[in-house]
Amino acid sequence: EDNIVTSSLRLLVITPPAGPRPTQSSTLTIGDDSGTRRVWSVNPDANTVTVVNATTGAKEGEYAVGMNPRSIARDANGRYWVTCHGSDEIRVLNADGTTHTTITLAYGAAPFGVAPSPDGQQLFVTLFGSGHLHRYSAANPNAVPLIASGLTTPRAIAISGNGARVLVTRF
Repeated sequence: EDNIVTSSLRLLVITPPAGPRPTQSSTLTIGDDSGTRRVWSVNPDANTVTVVNATTGAKEGEYAVGMNPRSIARDANGRYWVTCHGSDEIRVLNADGTTHTTITLAYGAAPFGVAPSPDGQQLFVTLFGSGHLHRYSAANPNAVPLIASGLTTPRAIAISGNGARVLVTRF
């Protein structure tokens, strides 16, 4: 008696995309700070950002930010940008959790999403309350941002790999 077992597998092999990868806004980001891979996550209910060692899973720190943080992104300088929806500010943190600067926005601006350009030199922020998209410089966070207005309830952001297109969702 012969037992014949057959199996098939369809496998598609593709070349990985070349060049910079697209970016998007998120509630967490990953950074290699001082040689340690860490995950940074916003905590909207606690008004904090938590940092966890990606290898061990150990909590390395929790840092107070503004009210109702909604999104976080890492720039090319290793700083973390946090949108504080409830306090109309963007908190820029150093890798050790200390505040590098706080960008104060107009009352009711309600910043929501933040995403870096693929090279990390620019940061894009949606202002849910005022209907704007701001572009900031990682090198000089306090410089006046480029502003696009007329958006309705903007929230999440995606940026193409070449940095030429910024896509914004509406709530």
